[in-house]
Formats: sequence, C-alpha cells, structure tokens
Amino acid sequence: AAQLYTNVNRKYFEGRNVDLLSYLGRVHLDNQDYRATIEVVDRALEVEPENPDLLFNKAYALQKFWESVAQSSGGREGLTHEKMEEAVRCAKESVRLFESLLSREGASAALLHGVPMHVNFLKSQFPQMEAFLERAQQQKEREAADAESRKAAAAAREAQREEERRIREEEEARER
Repeated sequence: AAQLYTNVNRKYFEGRNVDLLSYLGRVHLDNQDYRATIEVVDRALEVEPENPDLLFNKAYALQKFWESVAQSSGGREGLTHEKMEEAVRCAKESVRLFESLLSREGASAALLHGVPMHVNFLKSQFPQMEAFLERAQQQKEREAADAESRKAAAAAREAQREEERRIREEEEARER
C-alpha cells in the first residue's frame, strides 16, 4: 500500500497531495515505521503547515517513536546515545505539537478530545527520559574510555614489539 500511495502521489500530484501523504503516513504508522511516518507527515506539512490533523499525526508518531525506543530498550545497554537523544527530542516535540493544537482554531473537538491525555502521558515520561539520557551519557563515556584503553593497549604492544626487535638487532650485531 505504501508503494502504491507513493507512486500515485509522485506520478499525478508531484508528491504534494496532502490526502495521499496522510494515507501513506498512516500506512507507515500501522507498520510501526515511525521515522517514515514523521518524514511523510513533514512533507504534507510543507504543503499545509497549519493542518491540525497533520500536526496531530506528527505528534502521535513522535510519541510512538519515543514509546518504541523506551519499550524496546527498557533502558538497557545496546541502545546508542544518539538514538536515545533522538527519542527524547521526539517526545518533547510531540508535547509541543499537542499543546499547540489545544490553542489552535479549526481543530475539531474529536481531534482534540484525547490531546490532554497524550500530553499528560508524555510529561509523566520526562523523568524516564532524563534517566535515559543519563544512562546514554554514561554509556558514551564508557565507550570512549574503552576505545582509549584499546588504543593504549595497542600502543603498548607496538612498543613491546619494537623493543624486542631492537634487542634482536643488537644481539645479531654482537654475534657478527
């Protein structure tokens, strides 16, 4: 479905049909491809930057991206510092967008109905986000220290090989 929407939108609408982009974003969202959802919705927002439905969809996709990172990692090792930072940025941007919808004229009551719930949920996640970033920073520092240790160990091994080579050369010179 995603390829069909993309092809039709490109061929007939120069990639700028908001309805098709919105459908495509929904397909990506249903497939839990949140980065693709955000990218498609951003393209639609270039055409209609004040569209409350698109703003809601982007905020929701940003929220889901945060949730997927938080859930998949459980805060454990193996998640890169950059991805953690990106997830926190997405969550904070989601709150900003949801809150902007509350003050926007033209947004339907149906659209706005769940917005406070999303905002409250995300704000309740802020302590977890800060803990994520702290763990990510610690992980980054450990990785840097490990890299420095490996570099120092390699330099020490090279120095030892050089010393052994020098000793062999001296012994060979004495034997001659």
